[in-house]
Amino acid sequence: MTRARKWLLGAGVGAGVLALLAALLLSLVPSDEELAGRASAELEAALGVPVHVGALHWRLRPTPTVVIEEVAPASPRRLKSKGSPPTSTPPRSGSAA
Repeated sequence: MTRARKWLLGAGVGAGVLALLAALLLSLVPSDEELAGRASAELEAALGVPVHVGALHWRLRPTPTVVIEEVAPASPRRLKSKGSPPTSTPPRSGSAA
């Protein structure tokens, strides 16, 4: 086998390995629909009511960003927070109390 054929064979094997790694990484990254379902489940657990998430988009570059659209409770019931109660805001300075 000539030197050129060895180089071509090595380059072909290397390119094949890189393609397999790229395919594996892409299969591990969740889709927007999967993330929207996960966000809906997390919001439902936090709020105690079913929540509809219309769309969720994310990206890593140039900066990591997550955009959630059309978020609404699935039922018209009043929402209750499971976290700490809301705090009152202090009065503005200079106002008569």
